[in-house]
Amino acid sequence: MKIYASALSDKGPFREKNEDYFCVEKAPALFIVADGIGGSLAGEVASRMAVEVVRDFVAEKEGDFRDLNSGDEHSVCATTLAEGVKLANSAIFDISQNNASYRGMGTTLTSALIFNERLSVVHVGDSRAYLIRAGCIQQLTDDHSLVAEQIRLGLITEEDAEHSTIKNVITRSIGANPEVEADINEINMADGDIVILCSDGISSALTNDEIAAYGKNAKNAEDLCRTLVNSAIAAGSRDNMTVVAVYIYKDAISHLFNSIASCVRRQNKDD
Repeated sequence: MKIYASALSDKGPFREKNEDYFCVEKAPALFIVADGIGGSLAGEVASRMAVEVVRDFVAEKEGDFRDLNSGDEHSVCATTLAEGVKLANSAIFDISQNNASYRGMGTTLTSALIFNERLSVVHVGDSRAYLIRAGCIQQLTDDHSLVAEQIRLGLITEEDAEHSTIKNVITRSIGANPEVEADINEINMADGDIVILCSDGISSALTNDEIAAYGKNAKNAEDLCRTLVNSAIAAGSRDNMTVVAVYIYKDAISHLFNSIASCVRRQNKDD
């Protein structure tokens, strides 16, 4: 399996600093996006801490799932990610309680680990993971936000949510409490899949269909990241914007074929 990934983070035109942080690791194939919470209370410290703790923990435990028989490693990958998230939560909560400068800080975190053609996603908060397959988009994460919970309970519609004044209120984050519950999702990878992780500076400005369309027409992972960030800015995003794009191919021939197909689609669009 061939994996091509890229990432881009931008503070946006309305923020003084960037509280997002990301990780792109090739071995193991680990991808993370975190969106710090707390503003002046060091949200950028929380997001960086969370990403680095999870990244280092997965690297330390990589041998645990590489040595297992085929099929057993999948649940171990997800469990390893979840344990890393819990470790990050404890670290951030402890420092926020013991240092007044950091009190109240926290972060979202969405992580993806690809191993043996299997994707494990573990997340807390409202940063999202998407899968684009054959031009169709699937949201792999549920937002841990007050608005999202109101939608799930049928209290408001998605259209109502677009105009809600509490869109940025999240119900679950890393570092807010001594313990945290992370959501876990696992899915088999297919040739030509695109996995996208992003902070809400992207997802709040662009619809899922728009993200799918950009994924369909992008030349590669780097082009898709740049397009999503620029499009979110053009759509009026007022937050930091971070995106990680991961392209999955079964082999080099598949990569070449999909690259040619992408160029043809772009040419037809331009014509």
